[in-house]
Amino acid sequence: FKLSMWQMLPLFGCMVGWAAWEMDSWPALFSTGAMDPMAGATFAIAALPAILFMGLITTAFVLWAQTAAMGEVPSSEAGVIFATEPIFAAVWASLMLGDSLTAEEAMGGTLIIVACLATQLKLEDEGEEAAAAQSK
Repeated sequence: FKLSMWQMLPLFGCMVGWAAWEMDSWPALFSTGAMDPMAGATFAIAALPAILFMGLITTAFVLWAQTAAMGEVPSSEAGVIFATEPIFAAVWASLMLGDSLTAEEAMGGTLIIVACLATQLKLEDEGEEAAAAQSK
């Protein structure tokens, strides 16, 4: 939980800073007019459920669950999972949003997969060599 909290604090700070930037000033973020969609502010109270869902579910909960799950797998596997995250994001964007992959993006994804496979195969070979050496 502590690791997730330390990951969330800078993220929260960046989001507040971005919101303030979008509203042109820090005082506008904390004024009562910021909650009034008729006051010309870019923040509307109708957007609050979506903002809460994005902040609590798709950011905080997912980050906490990912941190908890990564503690259960070996570090080499966790590294592979984290390295393939951009590939899964691109695939889901393609499937759900109809985005198309450029040749450069496809090549980059292929290189990531090849590097992950090479790392895993090398680790397995080293593990087999170590087991053979111990049995002698």
